[in-house]
Amino acid sequence: MAITPFYRERGNGYPGPEGIPMTGQNFFEHQLYNLRTKIEADSQYAEYANRFSTILGYRNQPQGDKIFIEMVIRRVEEINPETNYQNVETLTPPWLQDLVDKWINVYPEYAVVLSDQYQIKNVPTWWLAEIMPRLDITDIIQKTWFSEDDRSAENYDFFYQNGAIYVRLVNENQDNSGPYSTKSDDLLKTGERAIKRGEFSYKDHADFQTRYVKLHTKLFHYMVHLYNAGVMCLEPQSSFIKDWKLGERLDGINLYEPTWTDVRLTHYDGTTNLLKRQLINYKNQWDYQYVYYQVGKNRVLKHMVASFIFNKKKKIAIFYDEILAISIASYNEAIEIANEIDDIKDNTTGVSVIPIVYKKDSKSSYLPQVIYIDMAIMKIIKSIDTELKIEVKHSIIKKEDLNKIIKEAMKSNIIPSVTELNKMNILAPEISITA
Repeated sequence: MAITPFYRERGNGYPGPEGIPMTGQNFFEHQLYNLRTKIEADSQYAEYANRFSTILGYRNQPQGDKIFIEMVIRRVEEINPETNYQNVETLTPPWLQDLVDKWINVYPEYAVVLSDQYQIKNVPTWWLAEIMPRLDITDIIQKTWFSEDDRSAENYDFFYQNGAIYVRLVNENQDNSGPYSTKSDDLLKTGERAIKRGEFSYKDHADFQTRYVKLHTKLFHYMVHLYNAGVMCLEPQSSFIKDWKLGERLDGINLYEPTWTDVRLTHYDGTTNLLKRQLINYKNQWDYQYVYYQVGKNRVLKHMVASFIFNKKKKIAIFYDEILAISIASYNEAIEIANEIDDIKDNTTGVSVIPIVYKKDSKSSYLPQVIYIDMAIMKIIKSIDTELKIEVKHSIIKKEDLNKIIKEAMKSNIIPSVTELNKMNILAPEISITA
């Protein structure tokens, strides 16, 4: 069992007035709620919950003239389609008592409203670990809880610690005027003041669960929004802010986001990942500073783009199917490349590229070559006549592809026989045309 020190005495089932626990009870309901959220955020329980899809709950445990509150784990199985029955298993592993003892006296008036122990809709944990400690959620609390009255969120403080945001849900000095509170004229037939069932306070306690759910939901979606917007944690003196035209956010400390939106730069894996690759601490990664451009399948277009990249940056252009990967050092350079690719797309009408294999001389090995046809001027251009080369990908040419290559070749005397090609285990230049 995982017994808490919270109990109520038998025979006392009604709440008391003026924010005082009902007679014979040594806790407020929000303290149970707070304890549950902190254990849920503990890494030991979170690992178990993520693995088995469990939830924490409470049940009564009679002991003499008192009824103690016991914490349990409930594991809900999927509905059996044959019986339409869903089995719920109640568990009390030995380590659960250890967690109760660990957290029972830690910030008892605070609940963990958001934790990095649980996945947030494609938001990586490394990003959460950087952003959450620097957020100021005062305005979010104000708008989420008190958008329609004059109460202040400053009476409900928050802080960040060890991957979790803690929030005070109840203000002991606040008069209760929330949506689930009784009013002075809520009277029973006997003339006594009404008390809504399940409440035990005329003050601020009655709304804590509603507040928690609203704030948790708001923060969940807020973090997704910040991540998609490309919010990053940076030192104010970082040159990266100027290089990539970032602006400072007012809802946190040293948080910055792009002042621009351009899907041509961010379509591949989002704004945050694009910016992450530009950071100096990412330098040892293979794709440091890479920007991925959508070029398309047209091989003539790829050929023209490869020629532009070679002339512009003196680098070999590498294509991954329809995507061009190129190292970029600043936002201005990234936009310049994107604009030029757009211009090439608008002015390239060729549709055919014919891969062939040629032999430069009797001493050299067989090399891949590309012929592309510019349909606008009806001109055939060979890569051997330019400074363009092919980035060869490792997929063996099939015999039927070889036959097609041979048929499409301009001059049969530069093509070795199929037998010779098979012996050489030639690789297909199917994907990448590069400068």
